[in-house]
Amino acid sequence: MIEASHAGLQFTLDVDDADGKPMRFVYGGAIDGGDVPIPGTAMTLALTEPGDGSIESTLKKAGVVIDRWTRTVLEDGATMSITQHGFTDDGESFRNNGIYRRAS
Repeated sequence: MIEASHAGLQFTLDVDDADGKPMRFVYGGAIDGGDVPIPGTAMTLALTEPGDGSIESTLKKAGVVIDRWTRTVLEDGATMSITQHGFTDDGESFRNNGIYRRAS
């Protein structure tokens, strides 16, 4: 879930780990490119707006970018495109694209 907050944007991510254990992460901040610590982790997140209506989230660990997402709300206002740019354990880059629809 993505919500506006007094500080910018707040993301809530509910996932299951490899053993099926539920996990919840809440993170976010101002859309100013500043690194914001993610509570309970050794990582930071920076939010930027590239100028095309998209929001970019850049995840860093020890100052090194490990993942980046570009989120774009499409013209219908109910669909979002998310492109993930990341790295495998052996350092190879990858890119995933997904389309998400708003659920009531």
